[in-house]
Amino acid sequence: MGLILSVARSAFWGMHLTLLPGHQGSDAMGSDGLQCDLVAALAVAGDALRAPGQVLVAMADSGAIIGPKEVPQLGAIESSLQLLSAIERRRSDEGQEAGVMVNAGNSQSLTASELGVSQQAVSARLQAGYWYESRRAAYWLAHEIQTFIGTQAKRRA
Repeated sequence: MGLILSVARSAFWGMHLTLLPGHQGSDAMGSDGLQCDLVAALAVAGDALRAPGQVLVAMADSGAIIGPKEVPQLGAIESSLQLLSAIERRRSDEGQEAGVMVNAGNSQSLTASELGVSQQAVSARLQAGYWYESRRAAYWLAHEIQTFIGTQAKRRA
C-alpha cells in the first residue's frame, strides 16, 4: 500500500492494480496461468493514465481482465484508492515529512525538535494533510484487498 501511495504522491504515474487471486505461494510463480494473467494485466496497464484519479483496479481471471462493472467490490477498492491518492497528492511536503517521521515511531515532540518547529506546528501539518485519517484508511484498504483476494481464491479452488 505504501508503494501505491508513494506513486500517487508523485503525480507522474498512473496506477493499475491488478489483483491475482489464486496465484499465492511459490508454486504458482512459474505457472502458465500466472504468466497469462500478467500478460493480460500489462496489456491494459496504460488505461490507468486515463482513469479517474489515474487509478485503475482490476482482477485477472484466466487471462481476462475484470473490472468494477463485473465485480462491484473492485469498485469500492478502486474508489477508496482514488480518494487516498487525491489526499496524498494534496498533502504539503512539510506535512508528508512530519507524517513519515511520526509513522516511523517518532513522537510529535521529537519530530518537531528534528524539524526545528514547534509540536503545535507538527500537529497542524498532520491535521492539514489528514495524516492519521489517511493512514487508517490505507490500513483498512490493505485489509479489504487481502480479504477480497482470499475470498476470490477460495471461489476458484
